[in-house]
Amino acid sequence: VDCVPALTEKARRSMGVEKIDLVVFDHLGEATKNAVDKQAETTRKSGILRNHAKHSGTPVLNLVQMNRGIEKAGKSEDGKLQRLPQISDLRDAGEIEEQASVILFTHNKEQIVIGKDRFGSTDVVDCAFNGQYTRWGR
Repeated sequence: VDCVPALTEKARRSMGVEKIDLVVFDHLGEATKNAVDKQAETTRKSGILRNHAKHSGTPVLNLVQMNRGIEKAGKSEDGKLQRLPQISDLRDAGEIEEQASVILFTHNKEQIVIGKDRFGSTDVVDCAFNGQYTRWGR
């Protein structure tokens, strides 16, 4: 995580482009798993990603793992999760929520749940997942 700004700049120069359109970081848990104080390290590293996005103007998509709590609500007969995901289902949720501008969840390949939007409202958007192209659409 600490090297994201330098890697982004190196990638931009090597590709000969003015700007990189999106940085995807997969995933914050791996970058903090050996930390003595995981909470502080998660806060620090998610802050680095947020500051990079803010100062470079490049959106940063940070993929994080969910805890197993959502599965405790059970599944329907067709194997779909009964409960919508929420921010508290994220590992290290407090630190991530504090730093993130937007938090999105996929749910049962049929919905995108907007858990947080600093610039708008939360909602559930019905969609369909097309695995052939790894895309969601309406």
